[in-house]
Amino acid sequence: MSKNNIIIAICIFALFSIIIIAFIRDHIGSVDSLALLTNKDPIEKIELIIITSPTFPDKRVFTITNTKILDSLNGSFRQQLEPVNVTIAKLNNVFAIIYIYKSKKKIQIDVVSSNYTGWVMKVGPKSFSDEYMFNLVKTYL
Repeated sequence: MSKNNIIIAICIFALFSIIIIAFIRDHIGSVDSLALLTNKDPIEKIELIIITSPTFPDKRVFTITNTKILDSLNGSFRQQLEPVNVTIAKLNNVFAIIYIYKSKKKIQIDVVSSNYTGWVMKVGPKSFSDEYMFNLVKTYL
């Protein structure tokens, strides 16, 4: 084999290795995020970033530290989190990124709403329904 073939083979091997590691890391991270989200530790704060909304054109950022809201949301994650099997639409009326600070870690949740899928919450690659979370996002729209 020539040097070029060896270099191409090494590059292809490295690319496949990176793809496999990224895939495994993504799925392991989502399981940890979900387990962390549903544990009994209190939520310290929430950063709500509304990217797309029908009521205002620009991105808006809200920080929520009210313990009553945080405790209620924590309870809804443990009791009302329902898995849903849905394909997320490309065109969403509302798109929000929510960072939840819990157990000294940061969990990212995406909340989307469209005319086709309704309200959906994504934790990693999994989709869920949580009415309390949806109502919280609607409050800030």
